[in-house]
Amino acid sequence: MENFTRARKANGIYEFKHGSGLTLLLVPQNGLKVTTANITYRVGSRNEGLGVRGATHYLEHGMFKGSKKFNKKLKNGMWKLEEFGAYMNATTYTDRTNYFAVIDSDKLNEVIMREADRMFEPLLDKEELKKEMTVVRNEFERGENNDFEVLQKRVMAMAFMAHPYHHSTIGWKSEIEGVVETEALKKFHDTFYKPNNATYTFVGNFDSEKVMQMVHDEFSKFDEGDQSIPDMYTTEPLQMGQRRVNMQRPTNCALMCISFKAPNGLHEDAIALKVIANMISKGPNALSQTFKKDESLPIHDIIAEWERMRDPYLFSIWGTTNSPTKSALQQTEECIEKILKMFHDPSTMKDLMESSKGNIKNGWDNEMLGTRNTAMAINEAIARGDAFDVYRRYELLEQVNLRKIQEVAKKYFDLRQSTVGWLWPGEVPNEIVPTNYDPLKTQTFATLPSSNTSDFEASNDVFTKYGNGKADVRISLQSDTSSVQTYICNYLLSQLMTRGFTIENNLCSEEKLYKFLQDKNIQRAMSGSVDSLHVQASIPVSDLETGCNLLLRELKNPILDKSTFEYLKKKWCSELYGSKNNVNHMAKFALNQALFQKTDPNYRYSFDEIVKHLNSMAYQTLKDTHSKLLTAPRLVTLVSPKGHTVKNHGVWKRNVDNHLMKQGEPNEIKINGKSSTVLRYGMVVEYSDALKLAVAVLGNGFTGRLMRIVRDECGYTYGINASLVPMKGCAVFQITGTFSPTKLKEGTEKTEEVIKEWLKNDLTEEEVRVQKSETIGSKNVQFDAPGALASAIHHTKLMYGSVDRINKYETIINKITLDEINAAKGLISFEKLSKVRVGSL
Repeated sequence: MENFTRARKANGIYEFKHGSGLTLLLVPQNGLKVTTANITYRVGSRNEGLGVRGATHYLEHGMFKGSKKFNKKLKNGMWKLEEFGAYMNATTYTDRTNYFAVIDSDKLNEVIMREADRMFEPLLDKEELKKEMTVVRNEFERGENNDFEVLQKRVMAMAFMAHPYHHSTIGWKSEIEGVVETEALKKFHDTFYKPNNATYTFVGNFDSEKVMQMVHDEFSKFDEGDQSIPDMYTTEPLQMGQRRVNMQRPTNCALMCISFKAPNGLHEDAIALKVIANMISKGPNALSQTFKKDESLPIHDIIAEWERMRDPYLFSIWGTTNSPTKSALQQTEECIEKILKMFHDPSTMKDLMESSKGNIKNGWDNEMLGTRNTAMAINEAIARGDAFDVYRRYELLEQVNLRKIQEVAKKYFDLRQSTVGWLWPGEVPNEIVPTNYDPLKTQTFATLPSSNTSDFEASNDVFTKYGNGKADVRISLQSDTSSVQTYICNYLLSQLMTRGFTIENNLCSEEKLYKFLQDKNIQRAMSGSVDSLHVQASIPVSDLETGCNLLLRELKNPILDKSTFEYLKKKWCSELYGSKNNVNHMAKFALNQALFQKTDPNYRYSFDEIVKHLNSMAYQTLKDTHSKLLTAPRLVTLVSPKGHTVKNHGVWKRNVDNHLMKQGEPNEIKINGKSSTVLRYGMVVEYSDALKLAVAVLGNGFTGRLMRIVRDECGYTYGINASLVPMKGCAVFQITGTFSPTKLKEGTEKTEEVIKEWLKNDLTEEEVRVQKSETIGSKNVQFDAPGALASAIHHTKLMYGSVDRINKYETIINKITLDEINAAKGLISFEKLSKVRVGSL
């Protein structure tokens, strides 16, 4: 088009420059008529100065509050897109902020109009931003419950003295509470949120010419006035000695990390560091494995972490222990240093290096399946400095060799340029509160391919059509009993059965299996539940038969090594012990145990119950459980671009005759030192689509009453929702919210007020219309994620006995009447709700 200047093109990415300064990236793909529209602003926490730290994240929230033409008063704001079935969100990080929506391609103009208007004229209303402050603070407080996040923030603050990477994206609590000055935020917005500081990316099955016209129509209102962007010119000075951070807080864990100064993400050494990180912690032959399996060492896990950022960043190696002591942390740090010394002479690591390169390549391939994933990968490349790096990185990866690995390790793994962080259990010291003295107070590019116009609606199996070359397999095997022992065995089997198998008296070791999966780019994982073992796999269509045969061999003839069994028991005990400090996990288990008796297959066992039985579990019990699974009822689902197959082997028991629901006093679990408290309500009910729609009116994201009132109007929480969760033979109506301990009383009162109002009065036609529109519109959008389609078909077969429901879903939902929805709501009684609170009460 004449309004755009053609720029670069490569690997299906077409770049254009608009007259407003906006960069446009078009990535047309075959598949469902779904598109991800993502706008990336090249502004993040690195661009913030004194007085506006946390501003980019705060604006991420604020820009959802509406713009001049699209806002709450007009009832057509950003969240209106959910009515069209869109999945939408935004993220903020050090180098960029992005806003995205995954939506039916025919509805793209609804997204583009709103995106342009909130760039041009966001409301940034003072009162709305004030309420959002407590929401953002609650998000910060939830992160402060996580030991890893807490230590990472302080390591970053110690490692970077000058560069703004020293403060986290969300900022510190006092900054969050102080960044609500509307004029400062507007000035920050007007400085950085401009067309020439943004890239708008479209990935999916869309009409290219129409998208370009829509973008031009909306962004042409930006004049070519002052669009200069301030440079961030600060560089970190040379570090001349190791720095250390020691932290103590109420926790059951002990963890540490050692972080080294490393280059920016587009540097020629950055990909080699990616390979090194993989060599340290990925796969059965990773360098960390020797130390992890040494029973004389208290090491639970060693994980290398390397993110490619716009400016020089940190290469970090994290260590967790099985013992929450300083001596365990010291041993872990010494083991990490031994791993780093191995790179002084990597001559014996060629196979490991090649395996790591293959693992990275497969990871990149798989992260770009689906329109949303592709758009997010491009988003991160833009943040690093070049959108086309999503493909350039492959070339750099191919060039990595042992010599490069040795050179890079020698250059960056210098203890003098490292920062070490330790965290272990202890009491929090008293806070020193400053006294503020106020003296006045004492006085009175290239040619585009033709548009894809394939009409997928012609097929009865419309939902099985998608545009990649992989097939997804789902297998579920049902145990004959549901007990804590069955759950433990299923979980341990899920970990052991992926570690090698026998075939015709020959051994396929974990190492050989890992290499084979990597070479074929096959991803598979197993998981265990209280009465089932589940397998999910993603297999290239060209190797489908080989991949399926491999899955069957893993299920039938796993090695089940006894020493690994003992190692996994020890490792799991350590993880369970640490989970007792996690407010979300504890609240989930507490509510479940408030609703179900132990004899119910929906019951979830406590961490203490699991540990007790885990420690006494015999190896033979595991083998016996595996033998029974081989003859258990089985459901197999295969979905590929050509269609789907679902097969039953035996009768899968879906129904439960009787649910012994417990109704007791409110359950409270106090965990000291937590900055965010979880509040949950729940009740066992019979599942119906009518009730699901009623519950959606109460708590389905921003179209639900809870988020609209408890979060948006009152600012008590970052997140609160209501849902109807299908279980075995029943469903659970549940509400989950997080609150600061200081806001828990008000938040609880307002939440209960909203619930009672929802129960008391009939829902309106408009409320129900919105939820019907959203649930129908989101059907194809949810299938954009790789594997989501196979999981939906598999789950639907398990729940309903037939997959016809997926194609008939729109008809099913539209047939439900308002009277039926209001009647279904009558199943719920406020007096019968179980209530759980977990945290610092």
